[in-house]
Amino acid sequence: MDNLCIHKACGRAVTYACITGVNLISYAVTLADRIKKALPRDSINKPDMLAVFAKPDLLKEITQELCNPFRGKVDCVISPEAVGWVLGAAVATELGVPFVGARKLGNLPYAREAFYHCEKVVLAAYTDYSGREKVIEITRDSMKPKSRVLIVDDWTDTGAGINACRVLVEKLNGTVVDAVTVKNLL
Repeated sequence: MDNLCIHKACGRAVTYACITGVNLISYAVTLADRIKKALPRDSINKPDMLAVFAKPDLLKEITQELCNPFRGKVDCVISPEAVGWVLGAAVATELGVPFVGARKLGNLPYAREAFYHCEKVVLAAYTDYSGREKVIEITRDSMKPKSRVLIVDDWTDTGAGINACRVLVEKLNGTVVDAVTVKNLL
């Protein structure tokens, strides 16, 4: 027979399982523990979140956890390319709002000269965690003016990519409600 209770020493939820008269204590594994366990040990510079996102149940739980404070409070979600899109799209879907993918410079699928000449694109420059200069871009019609926007990224070390997304949102007269990453859950 299993009973769930709070362990007095550590305050974590535990299950007491009685097997042949011996109480075995197994700690309930937290979401943070499961994320850490799913990360490859040989990631260089930055954790490989795709390994975490490859586990559907874990991605779903992460998504729900990140969404809970923002239900009914945002009009859209924006994420920087590329891995951030996986989580950003999942969060937008869970919240039932549009997803805006901020693309790396030159990746918008339009005739560049005509599109940039008409100023239908907004840009934001930043320096990434490795010291490289980058630019992200979105089209002006990506979000409605005065949108309440949640920025979602897979991970952040410097906050530069998230800040670049903030700049894009503000250039379109939107308001950033908050910014979240998986790192927030660890």
